[in-house]
This record gives sequence, C-alpha cells and structure tokens, in this order.
Amino acid sequence: MILEFNEYSERESSTRTKKLSEEEFLNILKSECSNFSFENDLLWRNTNNSFGDFGLYLEAERKGTIGKYNYHTFFDQRKDYPVPRFKSLIGSTTSAGAELLGSESSIYLVIPFNNTQLVFAPTPDMALLSKIGKNEYKDDMFIMVEYLENFKIPIDFLNKEIQKTGLTDRVSDSKLKSLGFEFFTNSSCLLLEVGKISWLKNNI
Repeated sequence: MILEFNEYSERESSTRTKKLSEEEFLNILKSECSNFSFENDLLWRNTNNSFGDFGLYLEAERKGTIGKYNYHTFFDQRKDYPVPRFKSLIGSTTSAGAELLGSESSIYLVIPFNNTQLVFAPTPDMALLSKIGKNEYKDDMFIMVEYLENFKIPIDFLNKEIQKTGLTDRVSDSKLKSLGFEFFTNSSCLLLEVGKISWLKNNI
C-alpha cells in the first residue's frame, strides 16, 4: 500500500500524515474507503493540523510518547504482531477521548481503508490505565477487528474488559462513556478535520 501511494509518501510533512487536496481526498475515499459510511461507528484522532483539512496517514514509526509508562515494555515485546503500535496511528472512539489522547487542539475524523485491522483497548488512554488503573497489560484485554461495511466498535467486549482494569473504581461511568476507548492501526487512513464533515456529507 505504501508503494501504491508513493506519490503521497514523498510529500513534505511534519507529521506522518500527508496533505491532500479535496479532489485527492475524494478520489482515495472512493477507491480505497468504500466500506466507510456515516452510519458506521465513527473514529477520531487529535493531531497536529499542519497538513490542513485533508490528510492521508501512512505507516511510519512514531516519534515517541511523552512520559514513561510500563505499557511501553509490553508493546516493545510485540513489535512483530499484525498491528505494531509503534508504527500506528492512535485514536479514540469518541471526539472527547481523542482530545484526551493528544496534546494538540485539532480533532479529525478517521476513515480507515477497507479491511484495515484495528486494535481496541479497554481504556480511554493507555496512559490513564498506567496512572490510575491496575497497570496490568495482557494480550487478551485487546481485540482486533476488521474495518468492514457497517462497521461497529466491539463495545460489548470493551465494556466487559474495562471492568477488570480498575478504572471503573476511579472514574464515573458517565465520564468513561464520554471518553470512549483507545484504538490503533498501522494501516493507511484518511483524516478529515471535523469542520469539514458537513462538506463530506454533501460530497458522498
């Protein structure tokens, strides 16, 4: 996929997301993201807005995380897993959760390419789990799902698993619901600034 989108990967960008024009965005959406619909459960990301309103995320190693957390070791030992977190885009199942996840002020709608593998964690933020949860990480607390037509977040699994993390003892149910769950993927995704959502609805 990176080779197929080599034209975009070579564009200058201060992030792992490359700037697109409106026409390029719509062309890629049509050719690679036909499983997307506003009837699907939506995904969100907080990121640097230097690429503008329309972006294409391409797999690349992350620069790092602010702070030291035990989960770094857990994921470092799993770099050969199908979805390596150190090369992944990280986002949230809610816009409020996306705001918590990032240090920027720009929220984007994330549109995965067809059949993208997404991994969901039973916490709004891995750092939150490290700070006030049980700080325990196991393979079976995560779930990997494919981005298909009529995509739905695996909410039943995540709601069950979050009960084991200790977060529900420290944070109210309403707050946790508003913050949603963290996800990550190393597959290509389109990013659309939230102010352009009405534009997209009028163009699909």
